[in-house]
Amino acid sequence: MITWGQLAKSQTDPEKIEEAIARMIKQHNEDPEAHLCPGGSLQSHKMAEIIDHLARSIVADKIREWEAVKLRGSFERVDFSWLTIFESIDGYVSEGYEEYGGAVLEPWGAVRIYTGPVSGSFWFLARDLLYAPIILTFDKKRRFKTRIYVNSAAAQEHWVIIGNEEENHFGFKIDNNQLYGVAGKIYGGSSSVLLLTFTTASGFDLEARFEPGVKCEFFVDGVKKGEITENLPEGVDNASRLLFIRVETRENQNKYICVSYWDFWQEA
Repeated sequence: MITWGQLAKSQTDPEKIEEAIARMIKQHNEDPEAHLCPGGSLQSHKMAEIIDHLARSIVADKIREWEAVKLRGSFERVDFSWLTIFESIDGYVSEGYEEYGGAVLEPWGAVRIYTGPVSGSFWFLARDLLYAPIILTFDKKRRFKTRIYVNSAAAQEHWVIIGNEEENHFGFKIDNNQLYGVAGKIYGGSSSVLLLTFTTASGFDLEARFEPGVKCEFFVDGVKKGEITENLPEGVDNASRLLFIRVETRENQNKYICVSYWDFWQEA
């Protein structure tokens, strides 16, 4: 028995009805102007100020990694964010070789951390959020951004990190005139990657983006300079230390770092 779809379109055209339907559907799908005529569905979608998508139909996996999304209206934050421009250093830990002249000062719009003019002297500034081990962890995505200025390109060792330089941490290290990206984990090893070499006193915009168990990416002046995939920090140890800056001089000259702001973020 011959079905309707197997019949020829006409006595003068042997093309089968089903073949004709399939051909027209194919032509329609391949037509970039389909539905764009006045009143067509895509034209209406294009011109409409508001499209009534189903609730939750726009899903997070359609947003690219680290892409900024502008929102309107009221919403409740579930991530954790902390920004300081060092209006004050009350609540910070500040220690070092005070007898050698090290100190932390708060000049106009920045914080300045000095070593003192004696080889081996150091000073550090740290900010911890205590009693928050559940909220803060290296098992979630984290990021920090800052702007620093160093007054020398020789005989120095500086750390600009989250965590503790001998345990869980990630961020940046300056060794003499070389800037490194660094990461390490408690009871484990540490890794570093050379980002750049500088020859004079210099300022840098720094950003470290951490993805637990995957990588830590390092950006200098908005450009990615390297990444680390091994010895990444994990767990809650040192995760509540949101800022750690340590300066040390290797000669009898004063070294310092100026830091103008610190911007920390962790996903929900």
